[in-house]
Amino acid sequence: MRSLHRLTLALLAALAVAGCDLASKAAAVRILEPGFGFSFLGDLLRVELVRNRGAFLGLGSGWSPLLRGALFLGSAAALLVALAVLAARGTTAPRTLWSLALLAGGGVGNGIDRALHGAVVDFLNLGVGGLRTGVFNAADMAITLGVVLLVWPVRRRPVCETGEQGP
Repeated sequence: MRSLHRLTLALLAALAVAGCDLASKAAAVRILEPGFGFSFLGDLLRVELVRNRGAFLGLGSGWSPLLRGALFLGSAAALLVALAVLAARGTTAPRTLWSLALLAGGGVGNGIDRALHGAVVDFLNLGVGGLRTGVFNAADMAITLGVVLLVWPVRRRPVCETGEQGP
């Protein structure tokens, strides 16, 4: 029963990420016009509509639609399967499950966008002066956070003999 509970929560988290991503993209398409954007917080945040046929920073945008679809949609499907299998086993650390849920949800959000429109809607850009990120979306943020959670080492403080945590 616990495995089913973990599986349900992990899949719901992935679907919530994908849903929030798709809702934010729909709002961006309704509100923004291509080639025209808004700047906030002293130009720290720019909001502008961009259609990205590739992956991160346009990587793969020159590939054939079939190759792009196979790679990008296939990887999202593989992440969903991995999430389901690991959650069903019940032995995977919660941090790993949440990481995979973020990765899968972001992949599904971008995958649905790509399947329906042939490109991913990106609309956020951060930076200071000439130092700026590429244009991204909520799915990209979830994917980035998922990767960080997977690879960032967990630092545990040693426990002293008294049971209190050390320095």
